[in-house]
Amino acid sequence: MNPYDENIVTYRTLLDGYEQALRRFTDASKSRNASQVFLPLFEALNWAVALDDQARAHWAPEGVPLDWSWRSRVAGGDLVNAVRCARNRVHHQWADALIRRDGMSAPLTPPLVLHEWTWRPLNDLPKAGGRRTQVIIEAESDYERALAAVPARITLTGLLDPFRRLADMLEPPRPR
Repeated sequence: MNPYDENIVTYRTLLDGYEQALRRFTDASKSRNASQVFLPLFEALNWAVALDDQARAHWAPEGVPLDWSWRSRVAGGDLVNAVRCARNRVHHQWADALIRRDGMSAPLTPPLVLHEWTWRPLNDLPKAGGRRTQVIIEAESDYERALAAVPARITLTGLLDPFRRLADMLEPPRPR
């Protein structure tokens, strides 16, 4: 079954949107203007959630969609899980998950700027509603390990790996 029988937007189309937003974020992050930086950051994070949703619904290597377990089959899936944890905690209010800090963070990339958008500690995010399931506990653990106090630029770049790997599995490149 073609995963896009009922949906004309392919995974690679979503990935292209993510990569374009990442480039805009990279360019804007050189500015101290919070709005200039936040807009493409917000956009990239929402593309990331869309890619995660698409993978959940359409990746079915054994004939049945893997649902959220797709992340355990792709290196870097734990980073996707951590970003989803942040999204679930802040409900698309990404500004509540990030803070601009003064100073430099490694790895340094030119041009050097003296500020960085970083992820807040998990305890600073709004509390999760409902029952604490094993899935939520694992997502929170991934957040603490992979996101807390990490620059957003590192996260956004790191998400490229699992998303590109999955694109190759969902839509293998055609031979020339």
